[in-house]
This record gives sequence, structure tokens and C-alpha cells, in this order.
Amino acid sequence: MLTLDQTKTLLGDHVEEVFATPFEKAVGTWHRFVRSNPDMALPIDATTRANMIHNWAAHEVRTALVDHPVAREVSTLGFFAVGFGVNPLVRLKLVNGGRTSNVATEQQKDLLRQRYDEEAMEALVAEGMPNPPTFLTCGYRLDHAAQLIRVEIRCGYGGDCLWAWTILGDEGDAGTFEVTTLPLAPDPEPAVVRSTRRAQQNSEESR
Repeated sequence: MLTLDQTKTLLGDHVEEVFATPFEKAVGTWHRFVRSNPDMALPIDATTRANMIHNWAAHEVRTALVDHPVAREVSTLGFFAVGFGVNPLVRLKLVNGGRTSNVATEQQKDLLRQRYDEEAMEALVAEGMPNPPTFLTCGYRLDHAAQLIRVEIRCGYGGDCLWAWTILGDEGDAGTFEVTTLPLAPDPEPAVVRSTRRAQQNSEESR
């Protein structure tokens, strides 16, 4: 699994173009929508707003990825993500109170533990990732007025944040990187492939 320093080396020249600027534009689009359509925006709840900002951000990221020398869209796992060479894989997500919110699907449970099932890994191999990539989140935070206050790259393991790298925030310039490491985070295992076929076989044999 990639460390913070390794991630900074791999992504450092690209985070502003691929992640920070797209979220700035997406949140700006939200506020233009609210100003232009106040009656339509009034009943929109926080979940719908997050979905709209996510879609606008993904559109801006796709634009940034056109002819990009390193990064590309990876959508074979059923959600929008960005692959950088063979490693890492980065998704976009609203971060609430320092944690991402997910539906507890088997896939999300696996990703929280840096695991991929065999079908997911086969899809990633076809995308040019022959080994399990480190799964990272590009998270953004809004204040009470839905203003963008932070964009960060974070590495999670088992529901804990191992490290967070602020690439845009209210505590400094966009190019100022803030590092947060949680002291009680567990020692993570490397990203691995979980055998779904073996589990299915064991289940059938126990019947």
C-alpha cells in the first residue's frame, strides 16, 4: 500500500489539475445553479446536492483527463475513479466530518480493507492495473453555506484514515500540503485480492 510520500511523488504534479480545480468548478456550478434557479434549488437536500456536485466534478475531471499523460478514467468497478499508471486508484467522494459515507455493499466493505474480489481484479487488469492498486479517496468538504473549504487525498483502512493530504484548503494556498496521520490507525496489510470463488466453493461443500 502506498505511503503518503510515495503518493505525493506519483500524484504531486497532477492533483491541482485533476482534482482540486474540478471540485472548485463543480461547487461553483452548484452556486450558479442556486442563484439562477432559487425555487428549483430550495427543495434539494444535502444528498441530492452531493450527487449533483459529484456529477459536475466527474465531468470536470474527465475534461482534465483528455490526453493526460498519466491519469485516466476507470469505471469498470461500477463507480467513477481515476487510475494513475498501475497505481493508485482514486475515487471522488464527499467527506462528512472526516469520514466518507458509503452504502455497506460487499464491494465497499472490501475497499475499506484495501481488498478486491477476483472479478474486480480481472476488470482492473483489463484497465492496465495488473496488481491490486492502493485505493484512495479524493474527498471534499463544504461549510454550512455549501462553500468549498477543503479538498484532500486520503488513504483509509478498515474505516480509519491512515493519512490525509490537503491539496486545497482554507488553511493555506492550494499548493500547501497538510499531512494528518492518525496515531491509532492499525498496521495495514498490502492491497490484496479476495477469492470469491473459494468462498463460494466452501459454501457449497458445507451444504
